Amino acid sequence: MIFQCQNLIDNLVNRNHISKEIHTLFEKNISQKNIAKFRLLPKLHKKKFGIRPIINCKNTVLEIFSKSLDFYMKSLASQHFSFLKDSQNLIQLTLNKKFPSDSKLFTADFESLYSNIPLEKAIIILSDTMKKVNSYFTYFGFHSLIKLVLENNFFFFRNGTEKVFFLQVKGIAMGTTCGPSVANLYLAHFENLYISLLNTSLYHRYIDDLFLIADYEVNNSHFDNIFPDLKLNIESSKVVNFLDLKISLNFYHELNFDLYIKPTNTFSYLLFSSNHPAFILKNIPKSLIFRIRRICSNTKDFFFHTTVLFKNLLGRNYDSKKILPLIRSFSKIDRKELIPYKQNLLSILAKQFFSISFSTRIFQIFPISSRTFGSKFFQKILLLKSLYLLLF
Repeated sequence: MIFQCQNLIDNLVNRNHISKEIHTLFEKNISQKNIAKFRLLPKLHKKKFGIRPIINCKNTVLEIFSKSLDFYMKSLASQHFSFLKDSQNLIQLTLNKKFPSDSKLFTADFESLYSNIPLEKAIIILSDTMKKVNSYFTYFGFHSLIKLVLENNFFFFRNGTEKVFFLQVKGIAMGTTCGPSVANLYLAHFENLYISLLNTSLYHRYIDDLFLIADYEVNNSHFDNIFPDLKLNIESSKVVNFLDLKISLNFYHELNFDLYIKPTNTFSYLLFSSNHPAFILKNIPKSLIFRIRRICSNTKDFFFHTTVLFKNLLGRNYDSKKILPLIRSFSKIDRKELIPYKQNLLSILAKQFFSISFSTRIFQIFPISSRTFGSKFFQKILLLKSLYLLLF
């Protein structure tokens, strides 16, 4: 596999299908590494039992290829009209937005999205999409690299003491770094083609989860032509669950948000007696209360969920005298102040650092600094590098 990768990147750079910087990055990081491991993750939170087939591609030969391609695909996917970063992003986009009085709420999710995406079609679509926006790969260069990543997912599974080796031949590996970006851009391609059919009051997607508002009944027939080869499970109600949100329409035809807690949640927060730095134990109640205040449109829902949280934190030996003042202080804060993303100097400088032209240093910083020296040291290094690039 190493010889195949080395031969491919040498041929691509010699024919000017990839840049020399990309070639240098790959060449430095190709070495004898692990074979991917396979495991099954049960979907305990689903009404209908299912499993997720996970192929852990970390520390494999293809990891650097998957990471570098994801670096470019992720930025493009985030610019798509239906893209959602998280539930906070949805709250931001719908703040003070009014909907028609006859609006209906719908949620949908793709059935086994990763394993049902046809590889050949996805590779062509992704290559065609990326050639329009990227200067580091030609169409053929990107096509060759994404094909290498998606069609060579070798893994092993232990059968007793024996290792049995397999190759995934259908769908995308759930466990490769670029997997979510591949899925996002594949779906975005069809959303762009049939954008007129998605002309509803609201349409947003978080990878394989959809949230939409329409003044008509939405069913699978609306999506049969939009997303070929894929099946959607659609649900509709006056109150729908999407990500960690319970969503409904209020009297003023605006969206009302409440915290959604999955039935399988065990509230197994870090024990207060755990041997962790004090600031982590201090920030756990604060961050959880902050999240509840940001999500809940109604104050009564905030107090209900913080009461449940308070009881669960007491069960993990947290100090009630420190939790109760936090609940009271957050209840007095205007929720709208908490909805925007938090901006600080580090995040602003980090954006400036990563907006500069591609450098192999990007992939050298993360695996070494954050793992070896801890997050605080990593943040200081990133801050210094960002300042250096801005000033010089």
